[in-house]
Amino acid sequence: MGLVDRLAARLGYVKQRPSQPARLARHFKAGEYSRLTHSWTLRDASINSELYQGLRVMRSRSRELFANNEFAANFIRSCKTNIAGPSGFTFRSQGRNRATGQLDRDDNRRIERRFADFSKRGHFDVSGRFSRAQAEQMLVETMARDGEYLALIRGGYDNPHRFALQFIDIDRLDIEKNSARDSRTGLRTIMGVDVDDDWRPHYYWILRRHPNGETPTTEVATGDRHDRIPASRVIHDFVAVRPEQVRGFPWMHAGMIGLWDIGGYREAAIINARVGANKLGFIIGGEPDDDSGAGVVTDISDVGEQISDSEPGEWNHLPEDVDVKSWDPTYPHEMFAEFNSAMLHGVAAAFGVAHHSLTGDLSGVNFATGKIGLLAERDLWMTLQSQFSSGFHDGFYSDWLRAQLAADLIPPIPAGAFDAKNAPAWKGRRWPSVEPLKEAQANAIKVGMRQISPRRLMEMEGLDPDEEWQTMAEDNETLAALGLPLTLPSSIQIHDAEAPDA
Repeated sequence: MGLVDRLAARLGYVKQRPSQPARLARHFKAGEYSRLTHSWTLRDASINSELYQGLRVMRSRSRELFANNEFAANFIRSCKTNIAGPSGFTFRSQGRNRATGQLDRDDNRRIERRFADFSKRGHFDVSGRFSRAQAEQMLVETMARDGEYLALIRGGYDNPHRFALQFIDIDRLDIEKNSARDSRTGLRTIMGVDVDDDWRPHYYWILRRHPNGETPTTEVATGDRHDRIPASRVIHDFVAVRPEQVRGFPWMHAGMIGLWDIGGYREAAIINARVGANKLGFIIGGEPDDDSGAGVVTDISDVGEQISDSEPGEWNHLPEDVDVKSWDPTYPHEMFAEFNSAMLHGVAAAFGVAHHSLTGDLSGVNFATGKIGLLAERDLWMTLQSQFSSGFHDGFYSDWLRAQLAADLIPPIPAGAFDAKNAPAWKGRRWPSVEPLKEAQANAIKVGMRQISPRRLMEMEGLDPDEEWQTMAEDNETLAALGLPLTLPSSIQIHDAEAPDA
């Protein structure tokens, strides 16, 4: 202690130590439990336990919103349009020659032609109702609305390809089929799925009839109600959010309550607006004029009914001893549109799309903000395309290829070369550039600087380079035969559309 400190101590002054930070300051605020956060629900149950408790209700509500709410219907349609696209996924066989390592173009073309025929309506599924593109659109819609889809692989099916798919209503995967771990097999059943200790599916318990019947008069089968299907014959896919998740849930889950509240809010506003527009009025006392068309209330019990059943331009008589209070509904007021828009912003954020994409409202969108929102959405769609393709296409293609080989429908593959030939490439739809001229100029610079190959650029556009170049060669032959120039005149230059004329 220094001299100054000793003198200060004699005079009664004590040097205070530096204050210590509060213990809670070292903790995450979100982990505190206080009077301000005591109502915040704590969830520490397994994902499958939570799904068992709420999946059926969520799925039912999601279907109801899709059927009756325009924003929910628009979101589901956007999923179908942007993930599956109008023509479905593009397929290219990328099999290689084992000896040279090069693409085996002849075999690839044979496989592609065979698969194109299989993808036609009447061949692709057992019902004969779906082409591959239609099935992809239906399954994307199902996965977005219901959270998951279910299909069976039917090898040896009686059609020209000896192979087909069967699509099953996801409600038939019995959510009530649950059992503890079997010590003999090591399997346990969770919401209709038999999984092992590594959470790998082995069997699916599929109801032979829809649990609620196909129609109101259809009887639900009793007794032996299930088919236990090996997982090797089942395509069951969903977007997993936790490692041990067994079932999927609707993609709209985080925005469903918001949409429901918006629907109720707008319904109440519309009712108030309609009642207000009727301009309800009463005549107190006097005799009604029959020519005026005014109604007469002879019983006080009829007053409430008359008010609730008001008609535009209607005037009613009331008894002289009835005191009527004026009621002027002025709702919806000027804040209706702003509140409605704010609620829909939250719903759009929950869905992962831009507000103007969900609502179609472009009033507050300029080019820059629209472009940013569009590019972010496209990243989401491509992510979901990859998820869907890995679950659906990879779930059946190898079995299809083996079925074609077993039936001698494509040239045989040498022993040990199956993996080299089993190389499908799936490409989801792509979208036109927001600024096509600038993007074309940038791509031309990249190709010129050897930063990217023309083949890669075409593949990024969802095109088959070999097919495009073959088409170009055929076009050149046609032009040469007609005596037309093969290329554009060199004097034609591409200028920025916004640049002033020279």
